[in-house]
Amino acid sequence: MTAATKSKTVRATKRNLFAELSEGMTALAQGRLGKRTLRIYAVEFKPAPEVTPKEHQVRNRTER
Repeated sequence: MTAATKSKTVRATKRNLFAELSEGMTALAQGRLGKRTLRIYAVEFKPAPEVTPKEHQVRNRTER
């Protein structure tokens, strides 16, 4: 006979979002002053799709 073992659920630690945002803003300020090198990503611009009034009405009906 084998003994039943209880498995503990592991929870992630809570994030301090204010600290993360504050650190990011500080890094941005330092990067603009030339004191820090930040990673740069090139992103391709995609224009917003054109939506006709009829398509807009269909979308509004399905969201409700």
